[in-house]
Amino acid sequence: MVRLLPSPNRDVSLTVLRRRCTASKGRSWIIDGHDFLAHWLDDPGTEQVVTRTIYTRDEKPAQSTARLLGSS
Repeated sequence: MVRLLPSPNRDVSLTVLRRRCTASKGRSWIIDGHDFLAHWLDDPGTEQVVTRTIYTRDEKPAQSTARLLGSS
């Protein structure tokens, strides 16, 4: 399983993901005081199931896909 994150820095990733969610979905994923994005980033189970983490930085989705598939 591959995990895509904007940055190796957890706080940067959280900020970018929250901004993207707010822009595309109109929500921050903080519900009744629970930060679902932070929980997802910090979940130790994720580390156990991923085989690779790709940091997308400022790439467009197609660029990340091409890099993942080895065609860039």
